[in-house]
Amino acid sequence: MRLIGAILIFCGALWGYMKYRAQVMLPLRLARALAGDLAVLRSGVCVNRRPLPALLARELSEGIGAQYVWIPFTNALACSAEGAGMTARDCWTQVVDSLPPPLSVWLLPLGPLLGSGGEVVDQAIDEVREELLCYVHTGEERKSEQLKLSAALCFSGACFVVLLLL
Repeated sequence: MRLIGAILIFCGALWGYMKYRAQVMLPLRLARALAGDLAVLRSGVCVNRRPLPALLARELSEGIGAQYVWIPFTNALACSAEGAGMTARDCWTQVVDSLPPPLSVWLLPLGPLLGSGGEVVDQAIDEVREELLCYVHTGEERKSEQLKLSAALCFSGACFVVLLLL
């Protein structure tokens, strides 16, 4: 019975650590995905002059970036087209405001520019991509150390509880 209890405590610690890890790593995973998505967006809008709705539906419809940014933005645009009274800028602001803090600040200025294309959008997308890639590079090292400490705390706490219950 004690062995089963110890196993359950360690499983609970592992589950808690995994949930915490997913929460901590979400901004980094999202930033990495959005940097790639912005390269596709830049190529489609600025170089190939493709319409934004077609680009969103075909090339930016999968992955974590689509889940958190592109699909909600497409849905918000569809709602505004049905008479919700929102502009494309309002839709973009609504979607970007729901992102983790550093990402929302960097992506917000792109909203008014996305529909226009040209050199201004090209430069803005490049600047945002640079910010995202820098954030990913510095964040991976910092988060790695933070996660190691968190894992140590979770499992040492579980060991302490097991020892108390034995």
